[in-house]
Amino acid sequence: MSTTPAFAAVSHVQLRVRDLEASEDWYTRVLGFARFVAGESGGRGYVAMRHRPSRFTLVLSEADPEGPTPPFRPGIDHLALAIPREDVPAWVDHLAACGVHLDGPHDVPEGASLLLADPDGMQVELLAPPAPGVPSA
Repeated sequence: MSTTPAFAAVSHVQLRVRDLEASEDWYTRVLGFARFVAGESGGRGYVAMRHRPSRFTLVLSEADPEGPTPPFRPGIDHLALAIPREDVPAWVDHLAACGVHLDGPHDVPEGASLLLADPDGMQVELLAPPAPGVPSA
C-alpha cells in the first residue's frame, strides 16, 4: 500500500473562453476577480486573475476557434465557489444588480446553491454550507 504525497492547496483553475475580454469583464464585475498578469502562450492570449479575499486564482485562456465545441470536448463541468451562508442574500442582490440570470437559491444537501453561467455558458455555482443545526447528507 502506497501513501500519496500531500499537496498544499489548489494553485489555479484554467478555463478556455471564446471572448477573453468579455470573460475577463464578467469575472471581474460579477465575482470580484482582478487581473494580475496577462500574456500570450502558443499564439493565444490569457489573463490570470485573483480573487483577493479568498486568494483563489483563475486563468482565462482563449479557446481554439477551430477546436471542438465544448459539449463534445472533455473538460471541466462547472466551477463551484464556497460562500458564507449569511452572504446568500447579498449575493442574490449583487447578481441581480449585475444583470446576471440566477437559478436559485436552492436547498441542496450541501447547503444552499446559487447557479449562474459565465459568458460562454460555463456553469458557476456559489455554494453555502447548511444553516447551523441542519444535518448535511
